[in-house]
Amino acid sequence: MFVYFMEGDQSTINIFFIHPENYGLEHYDAEWYTYSEYTKEEFDKDQETIQELRADFDKFKDAKISLKQMNDYRVIDNNIRSYETLLTSREATLMKLTYVDQYGGYAADFPTTLEAYSFRTVQDIEDAISYINSAYPAYMSYYQYILDREAAGYGLVGFTLNGMAEYLEGVAKFCPDPEATETIDEYYLIGAMSAQLDKVAEGLGLDAEAVSQYKARIKVAFEEKFLPAHKDLAKKIRDYIAEKGLDIEKSKPYLGAYEGGKDQYIASLSTRLGLLTTTPEELIAYLDSKISSYLSAYLSLSSSMSSKAKSYYDGKTKVVSYKQEVELFSYLKEFAKTIVPELQNEPSISVTEMDKTVTANTTTVAYYMKSPIDSTDSEAIHINKDALGKNHYDTLMTLAHEGYPGHLYAYCFTKENEDISPIATIMTCTGHGEGWAKYVEVALGYYIAEQTGDKDYYQAAEYNKYSALANYLLEARMDLGVNYEGWVITGTADSDPMSCEKYLKNLGLNTSIAKDIFDTVNEASGQIVPYGYGLSKFIDFHEKAQAILGEFYDEVELNTELLRHGWCALDALSVYINEYVNNKAFTCGKAYYAF
Repeated sequence: MFVYFMEGDQSTINIFFIHPENYGLEHYDAEWYTYSEYTKEEFDKDQETIQELRADFDKFKDAKISLKQMNDYRVIDNNIRSYETLLTSREATLMKLTYVDQYGGYAADFPTTLEAYSFRTVQDIEDAISYINSAYPAYMSYYQYILDREAAGYGLVGFTLNGMAEYLEGVAKFCPDPEATETIDEYYLIGAMSAQLDKVAEGLGLDAEAVSQYKARIKVAFEEKFLPAHKDLAKKIRDYIAEKGLDIEKSKPYLGAYEGGKDQYIASLSTRLGLLTTTPEELIAYLDSKISSYLSAYLSLSSSMSSKAKSYYDGKTKVVSYKQEVELFSYLKEFAKTIVPELQNEPSISVTEMDKTVTANTTTVAYYMKSPIDSTDSEAIHINKDALGKNHYDTLMTLAHEGYPGHLYAYCFTKENEDISPIATIMTCTGHGEGWAKYVEVALGYYIAEQTGDKDYYQAAEYNKYSALANYLLEARMDLGVNYEGWVITGTADSDPMSCEKYLKNLGLNTSIAKDIFDTVNEASGQIVPYGYGLSKFIDFHEKAQAILGEFYDEVELNTELLRHGWCALDALSVYINEYVNNKAFTCGKAYYAF
């Protein structure tokens, strides 16, 4: 199963493994993700393969298995069910894949992957060059994807295509122009990959001439393939927009408006959240009930917050004195001791500033790129200093979320856990990962308040909690509204169909944000839901455990239980936490019950 899910993707293998051969993985062709028409023959073969996998897997349905095997069982089952839904029709591929979107689609993922690509062998260097050279045919295939979607009745609108073109044009400006009168800056990855070559040259036995030749090949690959691919695809998209007379401001529903789209959406969302028993209707009911209470608390705090508390939350005052962001991990590790156990192997952590080329075309404030599963030495966080600005509160929260004790810590904890196998380490549940990282932010807010003893910091911590819950849950609910229930953007009258505007109006909120939220959840369907739903579930686990266990509630112990099954399905996590709370309540002589 592990090899089946991983084979063929050399870039992922490079990022996740130092010694892939130890995991039954081979070396594969290094080519960037390319779109091609999904033929009936390929579709039939994939259906047959997934049916065989299901048949093999179901042999274990009634078997007695270990905890480690149970973690694998649920991960594999979740992924097979996702494939089964995807393979209901060939058209589902066109709806599910996002080669093109307003954020840059697969093109935007390319630089992130290259940044994380490691030169451990000479073959890795050759592979990286091969990836860069493959950009041109790959990007040109994305134009065919646009045409195929149109032919199938799932055409992309001007708003989406314009966003894609803008991303491509932002990178294409680094294309060498022999007629230019001004010097053009070199694309940042040329220098970054050259610097990595210098670091590994001696260890790989490369002399100065060999290094120079590799650097030249990298530069040529970028300037003759990678950068022109951005320029030429952008032009094709611009010409397409003009030829079709598309309105670049106009949006329309995607998944929710197409036959079979709702099923694809729910299948994808269920995989992200780990919904094994929870139905879409139950999920919607949960979100509605939580929004009702959390929104009220958020609005109340918004109107009563002191100016000093607001100043703290806006990050105008440093909680910790620092010159470089990496220095904040000393503070965060002290905070971590109050909510999680210490790691057996503390990795070195670096903080790298995202290049201006990237920050100019992204809303991402930071990201953590997972390290190889067979290494515990070093970890890295990439931050967008332009987005964070001088907001010290956001900076601290972001490093806690992405780093310590958020994503980075949870991943390292998983790697140390003998009950988590490679497949469960890599094929993680986004709802668990983001839920945990958002919970960490909330806990950090209260830690700061406790350390400072300042009631205004406590108010800022409360605002931090309820602002996150209310806003993320609100967008999560609208995500389901648009993609599952078919909401449109406008319309506030009682006779109008359900719309984003009407939903906001009914909650007493400003309807001017309706289109922005619609565009976000429509283009990136299901991606925002894990943050709100995941955070709310983690808050639920703690509040209910505390209510049942009283003085026997131990935050570190509960968090250990929340993390020891890996980034698992949230429905499965509910079962694990129920068992933990019930067993502890029984041992401590407390009344206990399932929640």
